[in-house]
Amino acid sequence: MSGPHWNYRITIGLLPVAMAAGTILYTLVGVLASFIIEDLGITRAQLGWVLGLYAVISALTSPVIGRIADRIGARVGMLAIFAATSVGFAGFAGAPGVLAMIAAAAVVGVGQSLANPATNKMIAHEVVGGRRGLVTGIKQSGVQAGTFVGGVTFPAFAGVLGWRGVPLLLAAALGLVFVTAWWALPHHPVEPGEAPVAAGPLPPSTWWIALYAFLMGLGGSPVFSFLPLYGVEAVGVSEQYAGLIVGSTALIGVFARIAWSIVSERRGEFAGPLSAIAAIAVTAGVATILAEPVGVAMLWVSAILGFLSISAWNSVAMLSVIVEAGARSAGRASGIVLMGFFAGLGLAPPIFGWSVDQLGTYLPGFTAVTLIFALAMLTMLGFRRRQARPIPAEPPARPGS
Repeated sequence: MSGPHWNYRITIGLLPVAMAAGTILYTLVGVLASFIIEDLGITRAQLGWVLGLYAVISALTSPVIGRIADRIGARVGMLAIFAATSVGFAGFAGAPGVLAMIAAAAVVGVGQSLANPATNKMIAHEVVGGRRGLVTGIKQSGVQAGTFVGGVTFPAFAGVLGWRGVPLLLAAALGLVFVTAWWALPHHPVEPGEAPVAAGPLPPSTWWIALYAFLMGLGGSPVFSFLPLYGVEAVGVSEQYAGLIVGSTALIGVFARIAWSIVSERRGEFAGPLSAIAAIAVTAGVATILAEPVGVAMLWVSAILGFLSISAWNSVAMLSVIVEAGARSAGRASGIVLMGFFAGLGLAPPIFGWSVDQLGTYLPGFTAVTLIFALAMLTMLGFRRRQARPIPAEPPARPGS
């Protein structure tokens, strides 16, 4: 399906929507954290557990769901994303406490686990080489587009409807998207011989990027989960202003994801861009630390650099999966990388929230985050050095041997 007809355009347009549907829970909880804490009377650590277990469940299920995506195909996978997230957000809206929120988040987590494997397979099937960098960047930018919309609008909606009205609106909107996707998405019947061989090797880059993803998730989750609350409690801005900072700077992340993926495809390698992204993330961590003593201007710098880096690496990583694993194993390779990423996302929020509750300051947590980004940079530099290492030539055979 490679023409400019409407179904193709709608299919490409649904890719970033699928990514936003699977990840916008982070924005919802982060931007509305103060509303939720006040309404339910919970601690920051408990709120962190909601996001933490959400990510852990996604980490544990990603390898399996990646294989399932290879078998059921891109269309069914994307439909499942919209169905699971719609149901999950409806449950989140009615949750009476933390345990119910975690259960609803687990349903949304099915959509998060499917988001990259299913959309990566759709790109591998539908988009020709040379355009995959652009389309992957557009697809991955859905996360930032969702963050922008959520950051700017969620506090206002919560002020009028209450915070529970926000996930209820999301549930209704995703239900409509499901109907659109059912009509527009192409069919890709999976032939018996197309299913991936379970024991088949994946490219070595998959495992290196999975480690990198773990570190970026471990460092990035506290930044975007707690940055609005940090702005309110430590920097002294209002909930609406903190949401504006995160939401408006998310637009930078939209363009950053597209730009990084295009540059990576043109370079023909991914370790260099991923190293540069981690270096910018280190700078973002330093800016976050400085926001409390310096003021709100540094909070803007932190958010801008964060969306240039912490939220942009995923587009390069997923492009690497699409190119190196191919259509046959894109789901499985995506699942391995996402397992690392979600594991990092799951570990960080409850530990970070607990440290703030116990110590009464964000400084130790954000310092640790900055060091983790530095370790991610060193990891990818190590992989790049290994790639550049020449393969030793075999010694010539002796005469008569």
